[in-house]
Amino acid sequence: MRKSLFILAISLLLPLFCYAQESFESIKNKAQNGDAAAQFKLAEAYYDGEGVEEDLTKAAYWYKKSAENGYVQAQSKMSVLYYAGQGVETDYKQTVYWARKAAEKNDAKAQLMLGFCYVKGYGVEEDEEKAFYWWKKSAEQGEYGAEYYLGTCYSDGIGVDEDEEQAFYWYKKSAEKGYDEAQLKLGQAYYEGKGVEKDEKQGVYWLKKAAEQDNAEAQVMIGYAYYEGKGVAKDLKQATYWAKKAAEQGNTWGQMLLEIIEEGGDKTE
Repeated sequence: MRKSLFILAISLLLPLFCYAQESFESIKNKAQNGDAAAQFKLAEAYYDGEGVEEDLTKAAYWYKKSAENGYVQAQSKMSVLYYAGQGVETDYKQTVYWARKAAEKNDAKAQLMLGFCYVKGYGVEEDEEKAFYWWKKSAEQGEYGAEYYLGTCYSDGIGVDEDEEQAFYWYKKSAEKGYDEAQLKLGQAYYEGKGVEKDEKQGVYWLKKAAEQDNAEAQVMIGYAYYEGKGVAKDLKQATYWAKKAAEQGNTWGQMLLEIIEEGGDKTE
């Protein structure tokens, strides 16, 4: 009976296996015949190791083929590969080249990358106004990383005049999508009343969101909140818990807070 069930299982799974193999071969054939979409799919397969052994060099080869055929997602991906040195040598000029190609076709991720290159001066002359321009383009399409960077632009006056309300607006957009760095900034904004009416409870809420994603700075701040009883009931066990989490990541402020709590010393300014 067990043997029969095994044979039945194999007979049911075999067509699926063959289909997957045929699907990969079909995509490969189309890619070799110049189909840009298939070239991108083949590159993705090599990049993720799906249906084939992971091979970043082959992934880069097929991404580039697709990109050269005008496939926007492949152009955006090539900018990432050249930035990170995945399957190709790191080359910031090539990063900018491919990011611009895709960004000009309104690809949000490429716009994010191009803005990053402009603010850092990677492969292009540093230009904060252009960084702001491309991040705004990306953020307006809902790219959470760009929303965060746009918030930073407004907060720190990068390529635009400082505007705490706009900084808060964009940090909130990004934070609501789950980005821990934006949640940290949003928590700080609520806690300090920057760009929004001061609300320590909301500050704690967002700081905790970031802390739960292992953001060490947020862990320190939530630890202090529990230690001082600001925005949350004073709780030394919780203060110790979060200070320890930050300290374990090598955060100096977390280590200092932990020492203060353990020694039962006075709060620092």
